[in-house]
Amino acid sequence: MQWIAYGFSVGYGDFSPVNSAEQVFGMIYMFVNMVMTSWIIGSITLLVVKNDEKNGEYRSNLQLLSEYANLHNFDKGLR
Repeated sequence: MQWIAYGFSVGYGDFSPVNSAEQVFGMIYMFVNMVMTSWIIGSITLLVVKNDEKNGEYRSNLQLLSEYANLHNFDKGLR
């Protein structure tokens, strides 16, 4: 399970920043990694929400059609 925690960080700990330039690079790298991970999770969430909206719209339309069929006394085979 350690590889999961280490895989999402800068590294395995074998190398650590020694000077200021390496520390800045590490901070920028972690920030970019965080932004990319957030973007991917956001994109997946958007796909799920859009799919749920389509299902909601479909159910709403189906409910309207059912009410219309009941109002106009359609045959039960057509409902």
